[in-house]
Amino acid sequence: MVSFYTLPHISYKNVVTKIHGNSLKNPAPTWVYKLYSNDGTFLKNGITSKPVAESHYPKWYMSDKYMIKQLFPNRRAAYEWEYKQNTTQRVPSNKNMH
Repeated sequence: MVSFYTLPHISYKNVVTKIHGNSLKNPAPTWVYKLYSNDGTFLKNGITSKPVAESHYPKWYMSDKYMIKQLFPNRRAAYEWEYKQNTTQRVPSNKNMH
């Protein structure tokens, strides 16, 4: 958020630092998902703050895949879900625990 205060010949900017989208402090609603190929093979767990979770990947990539997804209230809650899922159902495409 940027607000401006202007006096004759003087401008002051008060800039509030924006929270990065991947920060655990991000308050934005965040999707968690399990990605599967159309034959039912589990591919990975993931999280995204994009309004349409499928848009996290290009359309050509999603053409033979689908997601089972759930909306969480913020990034931290989604991250915690993903971490727990990766401790029980981790696949090679989940290169790390998150």
